[in-house]
Amino acid sequence: MTDTNQRQLEIANAKAELCKSQDGQPSVYELLTKSIRKILDEKPADAAKKLSNVIGQVAMETIKPVPNFARHQELKEDSPDYKIADKQKGLFEQTAGIDSFEEEEEVLGTAVPDIPQLSNNFEQCCIGLGRTEWTKVYFAIMKLCNDQPITSCRFFGKILGLEKNYYIVEASLSDYDVEHEEEKELMESLQPDNVSEADSEDEDPLPKSNFQLPPVIPLENTGKPGVNKYVYYVCNIPGQKWRKLPSCTPEQIKASRFVTKYFTGNLTAPIESFPAFPGCEENYLRCQISRITASTMIAPATFYQFDEDEEVEEEEFAQTDFVQNPDFEGVPLRELADPTLQAWVHCRLPILKQGRCIWWNTKESQDNDDEFEDEEAEDGDDAGENEQEIGPPLLTQVSDDEDIAGIQPWTTQLASGLANIFHTLCVVKSNLWPGASIYSDGKKFDHIYIGWGQKYEVTNHSPAMLDLFESECTKPFVEVSDPTVEEENALKAQAVEDEDFDEPEDDEDDQ
Repeated sequence: MTDTNQRQLEIANAKAELCKSQDGQPSVYELLTKSIRKILDEKPADAAKKLSNVIGQVAMETIKPVPNFARHQELKEDSPDYKIADKQKGLFEQTAGIDSFEEEEEVLGTAVPDIPQLSNNFEQCCIGLGRTEWTKVYFAIMKLCNDQPITSCRFFGKILGLEKNYYIVEASLSDYDVEHEEEKELMESLQPDNVSEADSEDEDPLPKSNFQLPPVIPLENTGKPGVNKYVYYVCNIPGQKWRKLPSCTPEQIKASRFVTKYFTGNLTAPIESFPAFPGCEENYLRCQISRITASTMIAPATFYQFDEDEEVEEEEFAQTDFVQNPDFEGVPLRELADPTLQAWVHCRLPILKQGRCIWWNTKESQDNDDEFEDEEAEDGDDAGENEQEIGPPLLTQVSDDEDIAGIQPWTTQLASGLANIFHTLCVVKSNLWPGASIYSDGKKFDHIYIGWGQKYEVTNHSPAMLDLFESECTKPFVEVSDPTVEEENALKAQAVEDEDFDEPEDDEDDQ
């Protein structure tokens, strides 16, 4: 064998050795070839000095990281992320049994909102969740609509918590019988206990108090205009089981106005505050949702109109519901983005000081045959308490909202200052409830809330002061000995003589 053949054989063996690869990774020959090609294409100065850096960069771009199966096994057993992923896995498998689009339409109907379009619009406004999170929320709402008798729903938003967050869905049901039964049981539990008064046979019975507890203001029924018109479902993570929040009572609404407390993420957590809140965190969450929606749900003007066939009752004072305007043609974005906000109206009833949207006359709920109450009515002591509250009517212009200590209650802007006015969106954000945002393209709109669930306060929160303790009597006491039996009899006899002595004078005066 000649030297030339021997050299070619050695080169072929060396090339074959360099071309060997393992576990699907590139060979050394491939890395050297790509490195040389990179140097020839880029022609860097001092290529010899940068050779090691070029080879390292090519290796980083080419070599695939080897998965650590031991680490993945550890995450599978102990990591909470794996447990969350295991629960969310079922969200993407729930439509596996649907064979056709017609069957899917029958299952879902129009209850599931268009979350992909909603996420795209809020993404243009730099508001909302990430795309992955939006996808999980979409499939979670789809599962909720399959499990519950929901006719329509919308994604309310996300309330942040110290330990866990709350994902909230606002829904309308096809049947409210179960909710009405729960509300009836709740009202029965709030009523004061009626203590039966047994006939006393004692000669000297104890005196009885005429005090009566004030009547309990009933809560507003689910499905009807008021704070409980809609049903709300919450969960901590998309994929977990949705939990329905209970209806809120007027007492809970009034107490929530004096509470400033971050949520923990646990619905059964107690609310430690002063004044005391009548309920746990799920009740407080429900009250905050009602207050947020009552203040921040707005719509473009003329999008809704009152129903001419609606009958207004005396206690409602004004119309409490509306319908979509079939002749609505849209509102120009320039008018929607106007800081005066004259092109926006409130589309939810305001909550009165009584804790209801529709005022309740407490005087009519009391027993008219009670003499004690009749005397109070004649005196007029409770006339101010029973005076009907009148709040702003429905579809009131947002421009009439009061400022917050010199701060405008709303902020308007366009999603993009560079795009054409016809190709952008209008964004309205609430300064009273930070986190509440609304977008509109002139013809359609939607709301979302992502925040801590707390109202803006000009000053730091100061809880109400405790009641002052009753002061002790500081006057000196002089102990006196008890009278004897003879002294008591003498005093009684003297009192009888005085009465007999005064009777003739009274008779003369009468004559």
